[in-house]
Amino acid sequence: MLRPHLDDFFKRVGHLYEVVIFTASLKKYANVIIDVIDKYKIVKYRLFREQCSLIHQTYVKELKK
Repeated sequence: MLRPHLDDFFKRVGHLYEVVIFTASLKKYANVIIDVIDKYKIVKYRLFREQCSLIHQTYVKELKK
């Protein structure tokens, strides 16, 4: 089950912004979920664990990169 109004949110922000999803999840799992929630193909980029930095045994999403 998706969050209420998620489709409307994606449609609205997709016309105003470049939408990026950045997750510490593995690509093979996250892609399946993103495909379900982004049925209108609004998300321009998908960033996964491979783009995170491993710091003190924790995956960190460093936006400076």
